[in-house]
Amino acid sequence: MKILVIYPEIKTARSLEKGLVEKGFQVDVLITDQDVTSIHERTCYQLIIQDEMVVSHELLKLSSGIRESQGASVLILCEVERGGTPQDLKSYHYLVKPFDFHSLVDLIKQILESGREQVPEKHVLITHDLVIDVDMRCARRGESDLLLTPKEFDLLQYLFEKRGAIVSLSELASRVWRRTVGVDNEFVKQYMSYLCKKVDGGHSEKLIGVTAQFGYFIQL
Repeated sequence: MKILVIYPEIKTARSLEKGLVEKGFQVDVLITDQDVTSIHERTCYQLIIQDEMVVSHELLKLSSGIRESQGASVLILCEVERGGTPQDLKSYHYLVKPFDFHSLVDLIKQILESGREQVPEKHVLITHDLVIDVDMRCARRGESDLLLTPKEFDLLQYLFEKRGAIVSLSELASRVWRRTVGVDNEFVKQYMSYLCKKVDGGHSEKLIGVTAQFGYFIQL
């Protein structure tokens, strides 16, 4: 999980990023519309820290989308104390500027802890350093998010759920694509090649095994 900082002023945004990283958080920063392209749709965020002065339609749209699709909490940095928030904004948190950085860190920890208490147990699959969040439809290897397409994620999830068994190309076609007509072995093999590179690329320990005659399997 990561924290997404949306702040329109570059010096403060980078200062927040540096301080939060030093405290052990994983952080992405958005400053302008152009930065939106650097955020992959499969990245999982647990908290969005957003300045109230953000007016960019693209940034606000992204923030709203992440909150709705991933259930991320939102911390608004504002100029004045907020009171009597509208019904649909009660789940938001607020911190008045200027603020002490340690107060920000303490509030972040409270929000994240509160979120863990309120969110029901998730469907998470783990083997070695590979973590697959089925509910959020995202995965990571070690500390790195895997930027998977929807179909690549489906393949990885199916292989994991069949761990201990070798899965043939024809089985992947019928189970993941839900059909065999128009989805031949070479087509599936190409997708598996992409998936193997994303999961195992740069790692000495390969988690997706391949057998030339039979198919693929997840290492236990």
